[in-house]
Amino acid sequence: MHARELLELALLAATHAPALIEGNRRIPERCVERYWIFSKVRLDRWAWTLKGDIKFGRLVRGTIEEIFAGEVLARVWMAVLAAYDRRRCTDEAEPVARSVVGGHVEARHRALQILVDDSRIDARAIVELNRLLRHADRLTELLVEQVEFPDSLSAQHAAGLFQSGFRTPLAAGSPNPDLNARIAAGVVGCFPDEVFQRSDWPFPLWFAHVMSTAEEAQSMIDELAVGECW
Repeated sequence: MHARELLELALLAATHAPALIEGNRRIPERCVERYWIFSKVRLDRWAWTLKGDIKFGRLVRGTIEEIFAGEVLARVWMAVLAAYDRRRCTDEAEPVARSVVGGHVEARHRALQILVDDSRIDARAIVELNRLLRHADRLTELLVEQVEFPDSLSAQHAAGLFQSGFRTPLAAGSPNPDLNARIAAGVVGCFPDEVFQRSDWPFPLWFAHVMSTAEEAQSMIDELAVGECW
């Protein structure tokens, strides 16, 4: 799953947030757990890739793009789970999402530090990555507002971004497509099945892959749990 598709998933989550927030269905714990575990694994991979005196190349650029795009989904999902908890007067799902966002903040800081301090990076790459960051931050604002104030004009504008096509300068391939798909499976699994079975939303091609990833992701979590027992 490419980093660009994480942006599409953020749009998807914000658009269908009312079905999760206002519905009577309880979010499956396994899906929240899946989201948290694979987000943490990806954060560790990012930290390892950007550690020390690194050489800026395709892998590092792809990692930075993934960090900037991934933060959009992380912040939007935190807003959705916060609203879900607030409606039920609970404090169960939102702390998990907030923990993930905290890791994203650290990863973002490291990525920006590299762009500022490393004089070996091509100026054009810096400009493109800065543009991506600004676009991602703006999209985050619109989508979070859509979740928190669904009737606002900004929210309506955000919903239209998917239809018109959100253009971002993502140049490199995503270094963690496997984890992106498993994180996405955790998000999608929190929604009621009927949201995606009956909706007229034009789901992208990667959606089917995410759905097929859910069972595999749970198997991996089970293996990790067995490993911890030993």
